Amino acid sequence: TLISGLVSTTLDTIKIACSLAECIHASVDANAPENSILTTPTAIRVGDVTADFEELRDRADLAIFWGGNPTFDRPRFIERFIKPMPCGGARRTISVGPRPVLPQSSYNLHFSVAENQLVSLARLVQAQIEKKATRESHRDLENIACQLLKSIDTAHCIGFISTKTADHTGLVN
Repeated sequence: TLISGLVSTTLDTIKIACSLAECIHASVDANAPENSILTTPTAIRVGDVTADFEELRDRADLAIFWGGNPTFDRPRFIERFIKPMPCGGARRTISVGPRPVLPQSSYNLHFSVAENQLVSLARLVQAQIEKKATRESHRDLENIACQLLKSIDTAHCIGFISTKTADHTGLVN
């Protein structure tokens, strides 16, 4: 499992992502030079950063686009890293956010979530992974979190992809 796209996020967001990664035994790619140094808080928390886009291409059988479309920053991202099949099987994708990244099909799902609800959804997914009760009740978000967890549970290797942006997207709060 690979969690990436944390380059424009806050430290609190990175902590949430690291907690999620820890729960699902994932690797974290902070994708920022200052976060790749072993003495940074991220590296201390999760260990050596080893994931990259080529690893996503070669290994991830589930790619989750969180809150954005990577082709805005990297126009050939889908062609280079998502369309090639991973070793040993097919790849499924899930877009989480206001707009789908790929046309919907049995292999490309989209969960429509407003940008201001993405952090709440991430917290619900984390709570479900950790089997903890949640304080707030957002029935629609809870259903999406449940479906995401089912997809995560059936995948062998997962890539979380968010856009490189200073705006409040993905796990940024």
